[in-house]
Amino acid sequence: MMNKNKLMMISLLMFGGVNLMGMDADMAGQDLWSMDADMAGQALWNAARLHNLEDVRAAIAAGANLNWQDRAMNQTALMMAVIHNQTEIVQELIAAGANINLQDFTGKTALMMAVMQAKIVLVKALINAGADIDLQDKDNYTALIMASCGRKDIVQELIAAGANINLQDSMGRTALMYVQKEDQRDLLHQRDSSYLTEIYLQALINTGRLDDLKDKDKLIDIYDRLDAIPIKNQLQKEVFDGLKNYFDLPLLK
Repeated sequence: MMNKNKLMMISLLMFGGVNLMGMDADMAGQDLWSMDADMAGQALWNAARLHNLEDVRAAIAAGANLNWQDRAMNQTALMMAVIHNQTEIVQELIAAGANINLQDFTGKTALMMAVMQAKIVLVKALINAGADIDLQDKDNYTALIMASCGRKDIVQELIAAGANINLQDSMGRTALMYVQKEDQRDLLHQRDSSYLTEIYLQALINTGRLDDLKDKDKLIDIYDRLDAIPIKNQLQKEVFDGLKNYFDLPLLK
């Protein structure tokens, strides 16, 4: 007789749209019941995709492979939950022991996906769960580099968590180069400055990490720029004063 967990998995798979007669090639020819964990893993993946917390819990209870990845994108149930901004499902999968550092076919992790969608709550949850914040995708982008294209609060969060600020992408660009480029783009298009460079440096100053930065010439350039303009707000003043202190210069402004 079919036990309760097996029946639950079949129901979940069918509800999720999985064709049991056309399962993945690597499952063909195997005993149906020897594949309990992967079958439940597919059910779990579908439940996360469909935002169904109850079925996620049921698949986990049925012994799902929490790290099952689909054949098309190599994405996990956790990645599905992040992509669809399902905080409760993300928390459920983390608590169940899902591997948070797996990468999809482009090398992106769940953390990178949360950063790309500017979901600070999910970013914090993944960092707190021990995500490797310095993993790089196939273009050598890190979560910090991705955040440096406009995600101010996430930049601060990643730096505070100890992200490596000197890693470079495949073009040799660091996160600091990206925040400067973003600010230059705002200036070019006459948009209100995002002050990303200042936010980035403030995070380094507040965490005592200015010394970690390898390219000190960039700090001097930023200091010279701030020295040449009227200070517009408290953020700029804090950064300007922080750089003065770092270079042991007199506070004149």
